Amino acid sequence: MIPGMNRNTFCGILVFFAALVVSFSARAASYRVAVGETLTLDVPSVSIGYVDKAIWACANPAVEFVSKSTVSATVRVTAPFEGYAVVELVYVEKYVDGRGFTRANTYTEDFYVSCFTGSSGGGQAAATSISVEPEIEVAIGNTAEIGYELYPEGSTADVFVSLYPGTYFNSVSVNTRENSIEGIARSAGIETVTVYFRDENGDKVSSDCKVTVFDPTWVAPESMSVKPVLLMAKGTRTRILPVLSPRKATTLYTWESDNMSVAYDTGGGEIFAKDCGSANITVRTANGLTAKCNVIVVDELPDIPGFSSALDRAADMISVTETDVIR
Repeated sequence: MIPGMNRNTFCGILVFFAALVVSFSARAASYRVAVGETLTLDVPSVSIGYVDKAIWACANPAVEFVSKSTVSATVRVTAPFEGYAVVELVYVEKYVDGRGFTRANTYTEDFYVSCFTGSSGGGQAAATSISVEPEIEVAIGNTAEIGYELYPEGSTADVFVSLYPGTYFNSVSVNTRENSIEGIARSAGIETVTVYFRDENGDKVSSDCKVTVFDPTWVAPESMSVKPVLLMAKGTRTRILPVLSPRKATTLYTWESDNMSVAYDTGGGEIFAKDCGSANITVRTANGLTAKCNVIVVDELPDIPGFSSALDRAADMISVTETDVIR
């Protein structure tokens, strides 16, 4: 126990540590399937070890599973639907490290499935909704297309595109013949492209696509970790520094807080402690790896010699314990 800290406070901090789990997530892919047809989705390959478990799920009742395994799943679209159905996959990689310990990494991946009926439709109805590919990746210097669909099928609308600030993916235009948005990747960064139209009431109907522009010379990270717990005083700022493996890996990050009223990212991983409480800060790499830091905000930090270093050591020990899975 840390000198000067009572047992209840110390145990409370350990509870925060024990509740933390670091997981990894892969980039989403999108598919277009006719009603009645099947689609086979593959479990992504793992860098080391083997896939020990794969859990498949889809909340859309129009998408049914024909089969599931640790290698792949086959789904069938049984009825038309608008937008995208999300097929969710959680899979566990197991491997033995150099010390003889069996370790496990948990990954997630979302597959976006849209459907079409093959019907030509009336062609004159006004569109009521629009969907686009949720996310794409493109290398610097390349052109890319973002597909979109108007609903109901066969409907029409004047489609426009906006993006702010448009510094990474630009020279964007609408190709109505191909139902796509075309643009050029200029520099590394993450851009949100909004595709929209105005309905009969003049209201804006839109859908977003996240565009990640990357440098093809970069080495993609295979794993990432952050400090699992960060104790901050209200009104202060500090930066969360992700650790990538391999060390020479380079990537882009996005940051998200599940409690903006307590703590949030002000840019580039700098966290502002707004008010007392707890918030999970999730950092995500361009290739979909994620890690979480639990930020605990208090009125002021305890005035105990060695408190910060002891807290860091405890966090490191808990982090190692979480990833060591022994048979």
